Amino acid sequence: KAGGRMAATAAPATDASTVVILLDVNPWTWHKLDEGRSSSATGDGTTLSLQECVEQVVAFVKALLMLNGANSVLLYGFSGDRCDVLYDSREPDQSEVRTVVISALLRTQKERSSEVSRGAPASSREGHLSSSALDSALTIALCRIQRLKREKICSNPRVLCIQASQDSPRQYVPTMNAIFAAQRAMVPIDVCVLGTAESSLLQQASFLSGGVYQNIAYPGGLLQYLISVFAIDLYTRPNLHMPQPGGVDFRASCFCHQKAVDVGFVCSVCLSIFCSRMAECSTCGAKFNPTDEPKKLNEAALLKEIHAAK
Repeated sequence: KAGGRMAATAAPATDASTVVILLDVNPWTWHKLDEGRSSSATGDGTTLSLQECVEQVVAFVKALLMLNGANSVLLYGFSGDRCDVLYDSREPDQSEVRTVVISALLRTQKERSSEVSRGAPASSREGHLSSSALDSALTIALCRIQRLKREKICSNPRVLCIQASQDSPRQYVPTMNAIFAAQRAMVPIDVCVLGTAESSLLQQASFLSGGVYQNIAYPGGLLQYLISVFAIDLYTRPNLHMPQPGGVDFRASCFCHQKAVDVGFVCSVCLSIFCSRMAECSTCGAKFNPTDEPKKLNEAALLKEIHAAK
């Protein structure tokens, strides 16, 4: 059922885990966070640099591998338009986690900088770079998990998404498709959002897939949250009181003003959502007959239509 949490299943037979970590390494987002860090400089744990974040995630990866010798970890870094492998514990010569992750991250960041410098002017790419490719990252993670399942080398898979960027309304449809795929494959999506802003997309992801959602108001203590909440395997979770979301915002964001809407207009071709009636879809270019009665849906109907269109 698309509107509820993932159906309860029998406890896993083993506590070994395959964890796919999706780390938001968007340079635009972290640059903005660094600017806020420089202006405040309070040292109260409310700010976190990308280097500090990577160091804490590396420590978390090491802890996961030490908790169980059968655990495996894949670490992806995703940004505005890319998703790259930073670490794979199954690959040979990957014993020194920090060295592998840092070198891979520096390489991908250098490639991104070169691509940006050859691309469009900064004024035209600001909106694109300010969001991260969450939909692509979730899709790649699920595809990798399915591949490992076919190869019989995957135990109790789950996804952990660490996000610092804001949601992008244009990613709503592909991200919801990935969420429904994770729900059907019974792959929990754990979410760790850095900062005080909530992510409605990732709230729905954790709720529908049966994962854990945690918003960290003090990102400086990221490692403490990772160890105490997200290191717990699926075998142990039924015996513990895991964090529960205070509320899930199921509203979609309109593509025109990027604001959450209770009732909206949906393009019948690409399922883009608008807060007001449009003569032409700004996403796919489909033209609407002005004499036709517009198709108006509330948020429950939006989820049903997107699920049926997969």
